[in-house]
Amino acid sequence: MKHIILFTALVFLGGCQTFAKMIGVEPAQPTIRVQDIKLDGFSKEGIQLQVYLRVANPNYFEATIKNLKYRLSVKDSLLAEGIQTEPVKILGQDSTLVKLPLRVFGDRVSLVFKSIIAKGVMPTAQYHIVGTVETFFGDLDLDRESTWEP
Repeated sequence: MKHIILFTALVFLGGCQTFAKMIGVEPAQPTIRVQDIKLDGFSKEGIQLQVYLRVANPNYFEATIKNLKYRLSVKDSLLAEGIQTEPVKILGQDSTLVKLPLRVFGDRVSLVFKSIIAKGVMPTAQYHIVGTVETFFGDLDLDRESTWEP
């Protein structure tokens, strides 16, 4: 009995991630997709957009996304970028909607309006999201790049 308790204590002292690898459990990466991009307001200085991300946690345990950095481009031109520092908790096998504010200034604004006028809708956009996902078994690096089409 003492050996079992000692072994268990050593495993947890060695880190939960090591224990997870020993028992063959590896946390899966959350999936992220842009669900929607909406115009939130505009002024002579620029426009405000709201980007809605659907973040899904395929694991059976809770995950927390921290320090989410994001970049949005249209026609290979950087439109806006930012960072979400408020942690986002996602229950196991669940998803949540994350709202990211984007402010677009200067010549980047004309790029959006030209695309909207040409198509009548928000233009196709490329997005890149980088962050850290904290789980019971340790941190995962998050790096996603994809395209959003309205």
